[in-house]
Amino acid sequence: MYLFYLFCAYSGSLKQNNAKN
Repeated sequence: MYLFYLFCAYSGSLKQNNAKN
């Protein structure tokens, strides 16, 4: 479950970076 949370946070971070660029 912890790894799943990290994956979600990491994936969301990438989406935000793509949106900014």
